[in-house]
Amino acid sequence: MVPYSAPGDLAKTKVLSKPGTVDQIAIPTELLHTAPGRVKPACPLFYHPGAFRWCGGCDFQHLSYDMQLKAKQQIAKDALAMEGIANKIALESTTRSPQQWRYRSKMQVPFSKRLNGTIAAGFFHPGTHDVVDFEDCPVQSELSVKIVREVKKMVAGRNWTIYEESRDRGWLRHLLVRTNSQDEAMVTFVGNGEPVKDLEVCVGKLVHMIPQIKSVYLNIQNGPTSVVLGRQWIKVSGASQLEETLCGKRFLFYPGSFLQVNTPAAQVLYKAAADFLAMGERTSELYDLYCGVGTIGLSIGGAFKQVIGIEENAGAVACAWKNAERNGVKNARFIAGKAKDVFAKEAHGTMRNTCTVLVDPPRKGLEPGLIARMSHPMIKKLVYVSCNHDTFARDAQQLRRSGYVLKRVRPVDMFPQTAHVELVSYFERLNKH
Repeated sequence: MVPYSAPGDLAKTKVLSKPGTVDQIAIPTELLHTAPGRVKPACPLFYHPGAFRWCGGCDFQHLSYDMQLKAKQQIAKDALAMEGIANKIALESTTRSPQQWRYRSKMQVPFSKRLNGTIAAGFFHPGTHDVVDFEDCPVQSELSVKIVREVKKMVAGRNWTIYEESRDRGWLRHLLVRTNSQDEAMVTFVGNGEPVKDLEVCVGKLVHMIPQIKSVYLNIQNGPTSVVLGRQWIKVSGASQLEETLCGKRFLFYPGSFLQVNTPAAQVLYKAAADFLAMGERTSELYDLYCGVGTIGLSIGGAFKQVIGIEENAGAVACAWKNAERNGVKNARFIAGKAKDVFAKEAHGTMRNTCTVLVDPPRKGLEPGLIARMSHPMIKKLVYVSCNHDTFARDAQQLRRSGYVLKRVRPVDMFPQTAHVELVSYFERLNKH
């Protein structure tokens, strides 16, 4: 309820939320006594008492890493308690991220034009769309930061218009940079409409200046919306895809494909999922729902006779088929479509053998209706990977009502310096005789 505070702080605070609201949010305005676990934030744009504007990208930089891990375990515990299931499961300690800094491989940066005419590129001040300009970001890769700085200088020297949300005018909205462990980059300009005339010329100069850029795209997002990316993609230069290595396997991905942003921690996450998949009754098939480009299923699905991946994004499914081929995986097939619809057809059609289900949904959790499909008698166990503790707790309660027992929950720190926590959990079906 008090962001930027630490357990043990004594502080004067300012309440930000309206009186009578359920969640009374306040921020410390003066520290009278500091907690033992408080440390000096690495980023100068992190909140400090009395600050007028600050970057909202990180909210745990003021905590020692051990305290961050304990806080994330408590966040998960509180979410489960809200659904009345915290006392039914022994929540494990949070697994550490191999890297606590420079770990992010994806960077979405909004642009804005200040009143004095200068260009700002950074992240939003909390609760607003005011861009806080930065020269560096210690959780992003150095290559990503370098690219953003060069693009900002390039834009300042040209007559490109910067998008103004309040007036729905201007062209350049965001820059999306994705990097891999080989220190290569894929860059996407997000524009409000068709490309500016000199985009290809500018891209050529940018690639010449930073040869690690292997691919450049334009994404078109029209109109007043807070959604960063539109549906139309245009390749401007270089390769169509970038490659990342995970768990000893090579994965291609497009700029809009889902891929974990912390590659070293993703391998820890997949190891946890593999541990849970090996528990309980052995099954012949693995259904990998929300499979993306196939990273989890292809990395750890070798213990199954068949892996069936289901993913709504058709481009990601195309990547998944290519990734299976390039890694010599012959026991996997992939289907494009909504998880609940495709899985319903599978459950009432081709599902003849005992199976395990693996789900890794977006932040909104499992689709309405999907949990009802989990009642098929051939499903023996479920591994749920979640990036949102609140929707996981909600879904866990519904799964319990559908005949599943929650056996294990392991928090994994995919996002150091922030309050976000990834959860890996294991459910078994109740034996019904």
